[in-house]
Amino acid sequence: MSPKGKGRALAVIGMLAVLSAGAYAAHPMQRGPRNLGRGVSPLPVPEIQEMIQGFYVSRLQQELTLDDEQFVELLPALRDSLEQRNRLGQEHSRALNELRRALQEGASDDEFNRLVQDVDNTERQLRDVQEELLREVDPTLTPEQRARFRIVQPNVENRIRNLIERSRNAFAPDNAPPQPQQ
Repeated sequence: MSPKGKGRALAVIGMLAVLSAGAYAAHPMQRGPRNLGRGVSPLPVPEIQEMIQGFYVSRLQQELTLDDEQFVELLPALRDSLEQRNRLGQEHSRALNELRRALQEGASDDEFNRLVQDVDNTERQLRDVQEELLREVDPTLTPEQRARFRIVQPNVENRIRNLIERSRNAFAPDNAPPQPQQ
């Protein structure tokens, strides 16, 4: 990537990190906008999700060197997969949190069985969504692009996850600058 391209990518990543901090921190429990200590007002979650989706698709297009025809053909499958995995990821996180709470509070064997089954079901559904995506995109890709996709996709997703986590940490209450006295 050229220095100019790296600069643009870093700018987009930085913007995503800053903008996603509030929305993703507020989203899991459906909290309203938070004072992030820097005068930053989070965007609504759908807008953040669209930006992340755009970044994800753009990175895949660049890394796989997709031509226009391939891009147009793959875009709906990529977006659908992201939306499904986002929803299932939230369900999986909820199921894990419920399981943790049950372990801390002590639960019946029946409750543990139900909660473990919920976690296992969401993990299975996430794998199914990934397998479906591969079935949809593979026929459009060359053998080399298919190989690259298996490497690039998890790397891009990890990068996005890390950016979101870093942005959450940057805006955590102990990291926020002191509020001016009024």
